[in-house]
Amino acid sequence: MSNLKVNSLLALLLIIPLGSIQVQARTAFTSTNKVASIERSDDATSCAKKVGESCSSSSSSCGVSLDLSDMNLGPVLDKRLLNSPFVEKLFLRRNHIEKVGPGIFDDLTNLKVLDLSHNRLRVEDMLSFGSHSRLETLILDYNEPSNYSATSSIAAPSLDLPEHLVLPNLKNLSLRGISVDLSFKNWSRSFPRLEKLDLSDVSLEHAQRTDFIGKVQQSVKTLILQNASLYQLNVTRLNHIVDLDLSDNYFTDVFYFSDERKPESFLRLGSLKGLKKLNLSNCRISRVDKDTFREVNNFEDLDLSNNDIRHLDDHLFSQVFAMRNLNLSNNPSLLQLSFLNKMSSLYVLALDSMSNQNLAKTLDALDFVSAEMQLRVFFLRNNSLTTLPMTYLNRLSYLSQIDLSDNKLTQFEHWMSFSGLKRLNIRNNLFATFNNTPLLYGRSLQELHLGNNPAKEIDLSILSSLPSASTLSWE
Repeated sequence: MSNLKVNSLLALLLIIPLGSIQVQARTAFTSTNKVASIERSDDATSCAKKVGESCSSSSSSCGVSLDLSDMNLGPVLDKRLLNSPFVEKLFLRRNHIEKVGPGIFDDLTNLKVLDLSHNRLRVEDMLSFGSHSRLETLILDYNEPSNYSATSSIAAPSLDLPEHLVLPNLKNLSLRGISVDLSFKNWSRSFPRLEKLDLSDVSLEHAQRTDFIGKVQQSVKTLILQNASLYQLNVTRLNHIVDLDLSDNYFTDVFYFSDERKPESFLRLGSLKGLKKLNLSNCRISRVDKDTFREVNNFEDLDLSNNDIRHLDDHLFSQVFAMRNLNLSNNPSLLQLSFLNKMSSLYVLALDSMSNQNLAKTLDALDFVSAEMQLRVFFLRNNSLTTLPMTYLNRLSYLSQIDLSDNKLTQFEHWMSFSGLKRLNIRNNLFATFNNTPLLYGRSLQELHLGNNPAKEIDLSILSSLPSASTLSWE
C-alpha cells in the first residue's frame, strides 16, 4: 500500500488548474525530416479561434497556451505564424529555427510568453522578429547555430538592439547557455521594464575582469548567474538587486569590501541594502568574513549549502533583522552553530548532510536566553542521527514541518509541541515499531511519511487522533 488515508481514507485528488486553456498542436514530420519554412499554421489558428469563440466577449482571462515544440520547424519562420488575440503563451522549443522573420508575431496581439529555446538562432537573429507591445517573458536558452564550435576563439557577439526595437513590457529575459557580449548597450532603451535577467551556464570568466556587473540596468531586480565560471566578482554596485543567484561558481572567500589576505577567488558583497535573497550554494566557499552582511539589513533568504565552510562568526548575522530562510546543508566542516543564538526569528532552517556526529548535542547546547524562537520548518535529513536534539526541539513551539528522513532513529523522546506538527517525515530510519513514538498526539498532522523502516505494520489505533484528511505515505 503506497498511500493510506487515515480514518475517512479519502481518495487522493489530482487537481488540474483551469485558469487557462492549454492547446497543443502537433504535425507529422516531413519525409525529409525537415520543414523548410512555416508561413501560417492553419490547424493551430483554427483551434485558437474555436477557443476564442467559447470565451465570452467580455472575458479578458481566456488565455491560450500554444505548444509547437518538437515539430521540426525551420530553418526559417517568416510572414505571419498565427493570427489570434487569444494566444498568450507560445512555445517553439527544440525545433530547427535559424531565422525569425520580422513581424512574425505581430498578429498575436496579446502574446505575453515566447519560448524559442533549444533552436539554432544566432545572437544577431534572436530579436529579428522586432518589437512587441505585450510580450513579458522571452526565453532564448541554449540556442546553438548549426556551425557553432565550442572551441572557437572568435569574440562573443553582442545582442544587437537597433533603435526601433522596443519591448516596453518585457520583464523576464532568459539567455541561458548563450555566448553573448555583456556590454548591455541600449538595453535600458529596448527593455525599459526588465526585472529578471538569467545568464546561467554562460562562461563569464573573462567578463568578470571588466565592469559588466556594474552595467546591469537599474530596473533589474533578479539576476541569475548560475554556473558562470566566476571566481572573482565584485557586486558592490548592485544596489538595485533584490534576488541574486551566484550558485555553482568558484568563490572560496566571501567578504564585505576589503580583505587583507587578497584571496585568489572571492566574492565582494559590499553594501547591498536592497538584497533580500542570495544563493551561494555549491561555490567551494570555505570562509565567510564576519563583516560580510553588516549592511544587508533587509536580508531574508540565504543559501550556503554544498560548500566547505569551516566557521561562521557568532555576530555574522547580528545586523540582519529580517532573515527567515537559512540553508547550511552539506557543510561537513562546520561543527559549531553558536551563531544561531542570534537568529531566533528564522522560519526555515536546513541542516541536511552535515557530517557532524555531535549535531544533536551541538543544537541542544544553543542558548537563546529569553528570545522566542519562530522556526516553522526544520530539515535534518541524512545526518546519521540516533537521537534527536530534544532540548532544542522542545523550544520550537511554532514548528509545523520537520524532515528527519535518512537517519538512524529508533524512537522519540518526550516532544512537548508534537501536537502542532503538520508534516513529519521519518522515512528510511530504523523504527522497528511505531508504538514508542508520539504519533498518538499528532492532532494536526496533514502528512506523515513512514516508509522504508523495518516496521512492517502500524496499529491504526495509534493514528486515531490524526485529522480525517491526513495522508499517510508508506512508500
